Formats: sequence, C-alpha cells, structure tokens
Amino acid sequence: MKLVDAGRGLAAGYASRMLASAGARVTRVIDTSTPPDPHRDADPAVHAYFDRSQNHIEVNLTTAEGKRDLKTLCLDADALIDDRRPKDSEPRGLDFASLSAVNAQIVVANVTPFGTTGPYRNYRGSDAVVAFMSGLGYMNPRDMPKEGDGRKQPPIKLPGSLVSIYGGISTAGAVLAGLRLREQTGKGHHVDVSMVETLIPTMRRELSKYFYEGIISSRFMRVWKLAPWGIKKCRDGYVFLQIVEEHHWLGFVDMMGNPGWALDKRYLDNDYRYDNRVDIEKRIAPWLAAHPKAEIAWEAQKRSVPFAAVNTLRDLAHMPQLAAREFFEPYADGVLPPRLIPGEPYPA
Repeated sequence: MKLVDAGRGLAAGYASRMLASAGARVTRVIDTSTPPDPHRDADPAVHAYFDRSQNHIEVNLTTAEGKRDLKTLCLDADALIDDRRPKDSEPRGLDFASLSAVNAQIVVANVTPFGTTGPYRNYRGSDAVVAFMSGLGYMNPRDMPKEGDGRKQPPIKLPGSLVSIYGGISTAGAVLAGLRLREQTGKGHHVDVSMVETLIPTMRRELSKYFYEGIISSRFMRVWKLAPWGIKKCRDGYVFLQIVEEHHWLGFVDMMGNPGWALDKRYLDNDYRYDNRVDIEKRIAPWLAAHPKAEIAWEAQKRSVPFAAVNTLRDLAHMPQLAAREFFEPYADGVLPPRLIPGEPYPA
C-alpha cells in the first residue's frame, strides 16, 4: 500500500506509523506554509519515533506548484491521511472531492477533534480539549480521594498523548476498512474520524447509567458498588484491587493468611463489604504495606483475584513480558544516541 501522510499532529502520525509497520510505503508531506506541530516535530526523539521508515517531502500547499506536487504524489496512492479542519484542508486541495478528482480510487482519511461535518467541524482541539469535550475528562481520575463534596477538586488531564493515540489507532483501522470497501466497489472513499467520538465509547457503563437511569456519573462515584476496590499503596508503590465475586474475596483473604477478622461470613456479601469499606480498607492497609506489588500481583494470579501492579515507566522498561516479546526496539538515527523506542502491540 502506498500511503501519503499529510497530517501535522500525533494522531495522523501514529496512524501512518502503524500502517508503515504493517508494510505500507509512507511518504509524509510537510506543508511549509504552516509551522511544525510542536508535539510531533519539535522533539527529535518523538519525531524519530513517529516518522521512521518514511520518506519526507516539503511543499507549500498554498501555492499552485505545491498543489501540483501533491496531486502527482496522489496519482497512484492508495490512501491519504490528513488532520486539518475543513477550512484548512479544502484550500490546500486535501479534501476528498479534490483528491478523488485526481485519483478515483484513493481513500482519504481525516482525523480531527470533532469530525469534518456538524457545527464543530472547524473547531480547534488539543488532547485536553478533546478529553474534556468528550466527557471522559470529567471522570478522571476515578480513584481520587474525595475532599468534602469534591466541588473544589477539578478534573485532571488524561496522561501523555492518550487522546491522539486513540485517534491514530481508529484512523489506521478506518483506512484499512476504506481499502476493503474499495475492493468491493472499485471506488475510493472518505473516512471521517472524530477524536471525541473515539473516546465516548470508553464510558460504556457511565453512558448506560445515564440513558437508562438518568444518573450522571462522576469521578467521585463508583458505577458498581465494589469493596475493596481501587488503587492502594503497597510496600514499593501501588496496586489496583477489584473484588467483585465471592471467590475474589476468599482468594484475597487467603493471600493475607486468613486473618480472623476477615473470616466473618458477612464479608461474603458484596453489599456488606461496600457498607463497611472504610473499616475493611483500614484493616488491609498494613498487609499491603508489607508486600511488594510484584508479589501481590503474582499471588493474586494464582488465586484468580483481580489485582494488578500499577507500573511506572521504569517498571515497563524492565518488564520480562515486554522483553520476551521484544516490544522495545533499539533505534539509532545518527542524530541522537542509540536508544530503545516502543514497537508495535503485536509481534512482527
């Protein structure tokens, strides 16, 4: 597949990177009429991660010559990815109508904050804007200790570039779906990815609560009444615990060495545990503080208890599972020192 990446941001960059890793021949078009996107191009390490294995050409898409160069590049292209708003893409000849006139079989994928239709089609939106506009930001973080009624505690931005990566994954899939549809129809297609809409389905339980019961969930309420539940401090960091079923509680009690207080049969009832969650969490805190997260997670695995270590970036760099799958790959470009970069979430 021949892919043209005309995007500026991380969502388009991650989509083209995923497709490049699957064998696509990618040419990135860098439009000199606009400044580089600081999130994708300012940091050499980030630039190398997103744009490796790609050819680059620089053109000014506001000039007749630049538009001719783009058309020439798209004559035999299978797909083009762009992340500009319609008011910016159309004057540059990056819209589907313009490109399909050059190549009737091209698949054009747009990944924008709100999509290319509707009243918000030309709105700008960073990762933070998209997260909060989608409603997901209101839910973050889910396990934040509540102070008072919580009204003075603002939501927190989602970490890293999570929003853009979600958008990039969706765009890569949309390109492949467009190409599959082209096989069936013989015609090119326009696929329109809204980054807001890629996030909304992640709140499936919260949406159900609202549409079926009229309940507006927040980061200070649990959609399920579970106890013990959430992120807990242990000897060397944190673990995530989620006791749902009776056998989860019995397994957890066994992990703790079957302390007498936990053998009370009333704790087998989830509602009772939830009503007494403050007391339970005080009782389990000393045991958690005495054990490292890796040990807790392993012992939980053996008993089918939903526990997980809350890993730091240092933990990821030394995780045996990721090492066995060779997820982190050595990379050197002659500019920066050799280093490891994330690979693909599937083996080559």
